[in-house]
Amino acid sequence: MIRKGLLALGGFIALQLLFFLGLVLAMQVPDGPIVRNLADAVQAGIYGPGDAPDRMGTRSDAFTECVVAGTGLGGDPADGPLREAAFMPRLSGCEGGAGQIEALAAGERVEPMSYSKYWAGYVVLTRPVLATLGLDGVRMVAGLLLLATGVAAFVTVRRILGAAVAAALILPVVAGTNLMSTPSTGFSQALSFSVIFATVACVAWATRQSLQRGLVATGLAAALFCYVDLLTTPAIPWALATFVAGAVTWTRSGNLRHTLHAVVTTGLVWPVVFALTWVSRWAISALFLGPGYMIDVIRQNVEFRTGGDYGGVEHYFGAAIGRNIGSWFSVPTAPLVLAACIVAAAVALWRLRSAGRGTWLVLPVLAIAALIPFSWYEVLSNHSQIHAFFTNRGIPTALGIATASCWVLLMTRGDRTRKSQVTRKAAAS
Repeated sequence: MIRKGLLALGGFIALQLLFFLGLVLAMQVPDGPIVRNLADAVQAGIYGPGDAPDRMGTRSDAFTECVVAGTGLGGDPADGPLREAAFMPRLSGCEGGAGQIEALAAGERVEPMSYSKYWAGYVVLTRPVLATLGLDGVRMVAGLLLLATGVAAFVTVRRILGAAVAAALILPVVAGTNLMSTPSTGFSQALSFSVIFATVACVAWATRQSLQRGLVATGLAAALFCYVDLLTTPAIPWALATFVAGAVTWTRSGNLRHTLHAVVTTGLVWPVVFALTWVSRWAISALFLGPGYMIDVIRQNVEFRTGGDYGGVEHYFGAAIGRNIGSWFSVPTAPLVLAACIVAAAVALWRLRSAGRGTWLVLPVLAIAALIPFSWYEVLSNHSQIHAFFTNRGIPTALGIATASCWVLLMTRGDRTRKSQVTRKAAAS
């Protein structure tokens, strides 16, 4: 046990150092080609604006796309590669960023902001692609990653848990949100969801081998999500990993205790590794920027995101949940997705009506993962209300988990019934 713990600790530390090395190497990509390509995008009118519609019924996250495109620019070369990677300079949003890009293209200096509070690991991809293919090139790459990982998630779940479970789990968030627009209007969201879909595929595959491997996959996925994401929707990969681990364990073992153990341990491993990865970013940044600076950054952001005042933010229990439900229903397909999930769950439950008590006890164990997004909304109420136009994706994710839980039980009950019939026939012959 001690040996495994030391191996896990050593692997975690090595991963954080690898993450930081990735930032350092990404910052070695020359700013010149990136600035020229972004300046061309500004002139062509394809950079921003921050309030660009997604043409799917809700807002795009073009503001964050502009910030992500400008991350790594405007730093002081005199800082050196390590300090620059720790500070992680970034330009402003679309409107302010456009002026800063034009200033940099003209050879002028700008005053960047810092993203030392985030890992911003997406620069490992965005900076070299921006330098070679420009802004549209990054969007194309993000779209390809989203497509490839989405297909991988669906195929992996289908092979292990069945087509009905895969459809119930994946389709609500694909068909019930503006996810498909993100490569062209907010590529940073597409990159984050690429990691989410990869999480589903990897955790399902690894847990099928053993729960221990599934937990390793969960930890790696949580660390990677923290590395590339800007606190968009962490509750979604957390909830999906927890459900998938439980569903695969139940399918493999048919044991309620083992399934509960998988759900609890996976549900704990994901947030712990995610949080520790974030803390390690702050610790590394503090080495180069000073502990006092990082403590101030951390304190200000934690206080603001958990309960800070902001236009339209309300401070009562349930405000964030209500805001996200309302925001989700602005998506044209939301009512159809809700109705489809209700019907699909009802069909599965009706066909399970004669199932034994042991089968019914598994349902809340699997479906409890659907509560994770709602809990996240309340803990980070400020963030969940301000960014409801994309955090609302947790609603169809929860619907998908609840619906898929019903179909997992139905599919496994059918499999075991067929196996029992085969066994009885073999014994009779």
